[in-house]
Amino acid sequence: MKTVLLILIGILLIVIFFLLQENRRITFQIKQQQQEIKASGEYIRILNSRLLENKFTEEAPGDKDSRIRELLADYLNEKQSEGSEIYHQARKIEREKMFIPDLLPLKGDYQMSQGFKSDHQGLDFAAPLGREVLSAAAGLVTAVYRDKYFGNVIEIDHLNG
Repeated sequence: MKTVLLILIGILLIVIFFLLQENRRITFQIKQQQQEIKASGEYIRILNSRLLENKFTEEAPGDKDSRIRELLADYLNEKQSEGSEIYHQARKIEREKMFIPDLLPLKGDYQMSQGFKSDHQGLDFAAPLGREVLSAAAGLVTAVYRDKYFGNVIEIDHLNG
């Protein structure tokens, strides 16, 4: 009888040990996910502030945005002809801006993850199956494939280095 009781106590201690190990693993995963949520929230806050900021705020003289605003104001106020230098400079700036990724590639609910941050510099978005994915900027699709680690991959060269 004592032997059976000792065996049961031994089994119980082993089960408790494994449960504690699992608890530590899950606690670690929760902390990682909380950090990812915090980082994602901060990233979203930054993107939202960029989207909501007034594009025509005053900035330092000589700054590229100031020059753009100045050129556009001259163009709009003086209604320059299409052959003018201001018109061509404004069109060039518009074309360059198309290739700067500044949009979120998904609309609606999604999750961001940094689980693969050691494998690549990109951002990972997770969304329900069938969700439309948009390019964050104009560019050239250089590859489309299925990766065993990253899932469906679309590589886009935004032609801006």
